[in-house]
Amino acid sequence: MKMVTSLVFIVSIAGSLIAGILSDWLVKTKGLRFGRRSIGVVTLFTMAALFLITGATGNKSIVAISLIIAHFCLGPNVIVSFATCVDIGVKRAATVAGIMNFSGQMGAFFLAIFFGKVADASHSFNVPVFVIAAILLCGSMLWFVIDPTKKISEANTEVGVIPPLSLDL
Repeated sequence: MKMVTSLVFIVSIAGSLIAGILSDWLVKTKGLRFGRRSIGVVTLFTMAALFLITGATGNKSIVAISLIIAHFCLGPNVIVSFATCVDIGVKRAATVAGIMNFSGQMGAFFLAIFFGKVADASHSFNVPVFVIAAILLCGSMLWFVIDPTKKISEANTEVGVIPPLSLDL
């Protein structure tokens, strides 16, 4: 088991390094919008598929392999998410990243509660795993709405005034 735990983090480090290189290359060759969106969509969609496999199988080896590969995809998604915050926020990148990080942490907090409640109600750990897969799939599709070429308005440049986010919906 120690080996599997170590492998999860080694794979995640490799995924993050590969994502940085791949993202930079895609941005240079295909443009900012495609470079960021493609990695966001592919990683979250892959994670959703792997969570579906995890919930649908009873084979422990397949579950372990699926979760390790899903963790490989997590690093690239985080890397591209923060890069997109810099693209959108420019001088306000920390504010955009803070909003994104806060939202994600709140989602993780409520997921911890929700997972247990759903597992208790359904008498199965598979049901909340399928819910997580659905959320990951929705997140994957939301990357199509994010446009890293749209910058935050610089209209309010006073200290303490946060300009409105302009997202293309």
